[in-house]
Amino acid sequence: MLGFTRARRPAVIAGAALIGCLLASCGFQEPPLDPTTREVLNRVEIAPISHLTATMDVMVVDPTTETLYVADATDPGHQGIDVVDIHGVPGRYVKIISTGDTLPNGLVIAPDVHRMYTGNDDGTVSVIDLDPTSPHYQTIVDTLNMKGQLGADLVAYDQPDHRVFVNNPDDGFLTAIDSHTDRILGRINGVSLGDQPVYDAADGMLYIGAIDDNTLVKMDPRSLKVVQRYSFDVPCEPHGIAINPTTDQGLIGCADKDTPVTISWDFTRETPIKYFDLSGAGDLLIYDSTYNEFLFAASNYAPAEMSVFSGSPIAYLTSVPTAHKAHNVAYDDVHRAIYTDDGRLREAALWEFPDPLLHCDKAMTHCSSEANVPPPIVNGAPARGREVGS
Repeated sequence: MLGFTRARRPAVIAGAALIGCLLASCGFQEPPLDPTTREVLNRVEIAPISHLTATMDVMVVDPTTETLYVADATDPGHQGIDVVDIHGVPGRYVKIISTGDTLPNGLVIAPDVHRMYTGNDDGTVSVIDLDPTSPHYQTIVDTLNMKGQLGADLVAYDQPDHRVFVNNPDDGFLTAIDSHTDRILGRINGVSLGDQPVYDAADGMLYIGAIDDNTLVKMDPRSLKVVQRYSFDVPCEPHGIAINPTTDQGLIGCADKDTPVTISWDFTRETPIKYFDLSGAGDLLIYDSTYNEFLFAASNYAPAEMSVFSGSPIAYLTSVPTAHKAHNVAYDDVHRAIYTDDGRLREAALWEFPDPLLHCDKAMTHCSSEANVPPPIVNGAPARGREVGS
């Protein structure tokens, strides 16, 4: 979750520092397409909070039921997981799964057990039943205490080992949970202040960016040990991480505002590939395997944008202007729709818009902006629908 503000500590790095890859050798990548593609941002109204300023975190899509889930801490009377029906576009708000007095941050779906896990600000994890045939569908069926001093945040899932990993960033550890039994298995200690953990299906390892140390931390999800730390040779403050498991290459979304950058990384060779300065200063990042692309919510870039990168080879393609605080992202494969949050003052809602690559030519040399797009300050009001494929 973006927003950590603390002094950086001197880092003691075990392992090779990445000294050889200077900007001149790794290079900053120029885009093959227009850097900006304007889209109309369609609002998904959430009536209970429409007059407030959104405080939202991770959003995830359950493709089996075409449902979008959003961690929502906007209002003490409406805090929990927003449930959005995305059978059509834009999606339609249905209800909230209340988390009671605690505020949800991270979400992850464990598809093999039909459950969703939330990292909450009181240090607990809520376990939610996502089996549509269950009498407990979309209800909390268990609550686990991570027993940290402060809150739990983002969450990752290692499906082959059936392990959920919950990040307690201010405590500097991740907790492993068995998804078959919901039993706590142990901790990975000594992680430092981390953000978005991610499981790499290619090498079976777990990764997280250490914000204060400006490093990438590699962890073994079975032994629950830190294996390696890799130092970045540019200011990054790593937040979002996503990996293409076919190539074992991915993107690291940096949050540093002074030198906005996004880094493509080879997880096999353990080295950066390229730097992209047309996107950065953001938060969450995802990889979509169906269309082989990365999406990065560059919410503090100037101007704020949702950036699209190709999945293989990794290259910056284009960005859609959004607004400050639109730091989340989810992707609807059926409609090729992108979702983020509308964080404008007293405009709490979600935004939905088509993948800008729908407007690109086959050679991927040009993307056309939608016609008559208003500036972002008024985008998305009023909400409107569109035909699939338009």
